[in-house]
Amino acid sequence: MIYIASDHAGFEIKQKLIDKLKDSPIDAIDLTPDFVDGDDYPDVAKAIAEKLLEDPKARVISICGSGQGICMSLNRYEHIRAATAMKREIVRLSRLHNDANVLCLPGRFMNLTKAYKLTKLFVNTPFSKVRRHERRIEKISPDYKK
Repeated sequence: MIYIASDHAGFEIKQKLIDKLKDSPIDAIDLTPDFVDGDDYPDVAKAIAEKLLEDPKARVISICGSGQGICMSLNRYEHIRAATAMKREIVRLSRLHNDANVLCLPGRFMNLTKAYKLTKLFVNTPFSKVRRHERRIEKISPDYKK
């Protein structure tokens, strides 16, 4: 299961993505089901952060206009590793090497087909658990001691 959320700029593609996921094995829960004109991506990030505190093993797809604002907002939370990506290899590596738990997509720069393919890849790619990648993730955690 995954969670999906968007601000106003990503709402249309988010709705289409949720509809497309209904015909796939991926269960998706919409954290932002209502369109709010002029909403702010930091508020959406807060809702995602709260959901990931409740469900730490979950993964999230977040969508805003460029993918950048939501990603910057999400990465302020200690328990989130968010990655913005438009290419398959970057999505794959964000999971394999960085154990990203949120994929940020640019709603204004991506079509449904691409969003769907990247979502499937993100959901189906495990973290590698290679020690060097674990060590790097530990170093960016707030309780890391040199």
